[in-house]
Amino acid sequence: MIDELFTLQEKDLTFLFLGEYSIQRGNLVGIEKINFELGLRRNGTILGKLDIILEHGYSFEEIRPYFSDVFNLIGLDQKTRLPINMERCFIKSWEGSSNDNEITCLYSALDIVLGKDNLTNNLSPSVFKIFFGLTNVFRIRNIDLPYGKFIFRTNDRIIGEWHLADTNKVILTTNLGKLEFYNYDNIDENQKTMNNFKIPLITAGISIEYLKNNGNMDLAKREAIEIVEDFLMLSSFIQSCKHNWKFVLVEKEDNPIFIEILSTKNSIPFYLPLNDKIDDSTYNGLLAGFHSNKYKPNIALALDWYLDSIANEEYDSKFLLMVTALECLLNGYHVENQSEFIFAEEEFSSLQSKAMPKIFDMLDQLGIKEREKFERIKNGFEGLRRRTLADKFRLMLKELAIDCSDVRLKPGKIVNIRNDLVHKGSLTYVNDETKLNKVNQEYKALWSAIIRIFFKLIGYSGNYYDPALKSFNNI
Repeated sequence: MIDELFTLQEKDLTFLFLGEYSIQRGNLVGIEKINFELGLRRNGTILGKLDIILEHGYSFEEIRPYFSDVFNLIGLDQKTRLPINMERCFIKSWEGSSNDNEITCLYSALDIVLGKDNLTNNLSPSVFKIFFGLTNVFRIRNIDLPYGKFIFRTNDRIIGEWHLADTNKVILTTNLGKLEFYNYDNIDENQKTMNNFKIPLITAGISIEYLKNNGNMDLAKREAIEIVEDFLMLSSFIQSCKHNWKFVLVEKEDNPIFIEILSTKNSIPFYLPLNDKIDDSTYNGLLAGFHSNKYKPNIALALDWYLDSIANEEYDSKFLLMVTALECLLNGYHVENQSEFIFAEEEFSSLQSKAMPKIFDMLDQLGIKEREKFERIKNGFEGLRRRTLADKFRLMLKELAIDCSDVRLKPGKIVNIRNDLVHKGSLTYVNDETKLNKVNQEYKALWSAIIRIFFKLIGYSGNYYDPALKSFNNI
């Protein structure tokens, strides 16, 4: 049964590792040998099979405790002859063989590292090629042409075909080398599966030709990951879907020398492209500027909340997640530009030192003695220095020259709805369809405004599709 299941999944695998777990004397008493098969499936999960050969005289019940909890395995991959570390493994199901000397089990692992020693060894200087497998990437570019290919003929004979699908990639120049962002084969089938069943799939890749020639693979990997994660923030925003890298593969002279497969959070695929036709030179400029963008940490935080919001189907959560994205952007912007407060610190301290004694005298005259009330008034007064959320929102739009008059944005109303959800637990008028429609309009206006803020902060100007307005717009 397990063999049949694993065979069925094999056609779905991105990687398949085969090998033997090395057993040292005194380690795992009662086990003679463990053979493993382990594969990364297209949906990003890791599935494998262990064949456990028992020493004569030992039973399944005696060795089972070794695998009752999470465990790690270290083996040798047959194909690459590289050591493989399988970390945080756990058994999914067991099956005994007919002679009771061999136990087969289906298992999973959360992390796989192949060729771990190569990370710490300095290799002779050469060009590394670094490949990343990406989840939830829809078709990178939509080509609005009536035919799928160009056909070149001479004397009624076809001499060549150029498939337009081949142009579905982005090619950039980075400080490490050429970066290519492309869809894997069967993107149309994968896209249908993601849209119809909301199943995360590995659908695209990024390759980087690392040209620094310093021979340090650990440094090469870390620098490549940094650039790829910057790029995936841009691509996630453009497609309105969270893109993650699932594996990284390093090749030297066309031979794999290192593979790492991570257990990343698989977000639900959701596709609302803002502009899938951004040209390579624009992407180059965005990526180069984003690497040192002073707002990048806040953009990264806000983007997660933003993408969760538009993929969420529960309305209260949708609204709160989108407002949280806004607050991340506002806090980063105003702290960076020192515009979080209305009063300068010295100015406010002077005001507070003169006002508070008079306020305390008034409380005393009214017979109010409770310390809790004094503290509440003191803390409330200190809050007067800080701009309100609505004021921060208005000021940011003004300073970034973002016009939201077409969506009738009302920052005050958005904050009121947010406060109702946070402090009351829900909207008190959930059964009033007219009021809920107005809340929906406020959500769409907020959504549209945040898209424009993102574009301004990453330095993009041009056309884009506004899903809140369901029309093309210009920033």
